[in-house]
Amino acid sequence: MGYPGEPAYREFHRKDDRSGLRYWRVTDTKTGLGAKEPYSPGTASERVRGHAVHFVGLVRETLARHREERGTNALLTVTFDSELFGHWWFEGVDFIGELYRPEFALLPIGGHFTMGPREAAMAVEWLGVRHVMPLHYGTFPILTGTPDELRAALAERGLGAVEVLAPEPGGTVD
Repeated sequence: MGYPGEPAYREFHRKDDRSGLRYWRVTDTKTGLGAKEPYSPGTASERVRGHAVHFVGLVRETLARHREERGTNALLTVTFDSELFGHWWFEGVDFIGELYRPEFALLPIGGHFTMGPREAAMAVEWLGVRHVMPLHYGTFPILTGTPDELRAALAERGLGAVEVLAPEPGGTVD
C-alpha cells in the first residue's frame, strides 16, 4: 500500500456524519469503515518521521549502488501526485517537510480555485519555509488573493520574518 496506507494515518474515507471531520485512522486493509480505530496525531507524526528516514535510506542506497555498479553519479527524479499530499494522505505535507526540510515554497494564493493567502500562510507554517513565492493570483478577477494579504496572514501566525517574493510579471528574483 505504500506510506499513505500506514495503519496510524488518518482515514480519508470515513467522516463524522454531523461535523464532517475525520476522527479515524486507516487501521488496516480488512477493517470496514464503521470499525476504524481512533486517529492519534502524535502516533501518525512518529510514523511520518520513520517513513521519511526509510525513504531517504532507500534513495541513498539506490544512488550508492548505481555509483558502485556504473562508476558514475545518477540523477534521481522523484515525482509525486500532488493531490495526495494533504488530501488523500493528510500526513503527506509533514512527510515532505521531513524529507526535504524545504526553505522555499511556491504556493497559490488566488483564493477561488486554489488556496488563499490564509491557507498559504498555514502551509508555510507546516512546511517551515523561510521564503515563499505566491502564484496563481491576479490573473483573473476571481483570483483575489494578494501578496500583501499573504504577508498579513503570515504576520498573524507569527511568521512575519518569512520573506514573500512577489516579482512583477516578467520580473526576476535573486
